[in-house]
Amino acid sequence: MSISDKPSGRPRGFAPLDYALYAVSVLVWGFSWIALHYQIGQVAPEVSVI
Repeated sequence: MSISDKPSGRPRGFAPLDYALYAVSVLVWGFSWIALHYQIGQVAPEVSVI
């Protein structure tokens, strides 16, 4: 094992891709929750998401 393979002991920070994936997950969950939330009640089968 060389010195470059040794962990530095510090936790690595988040990369921009990590933030982007988190943001996409939050947006997808949020939009699906909004769609289900506003469908409560009588809805025509043609426009139903459930």
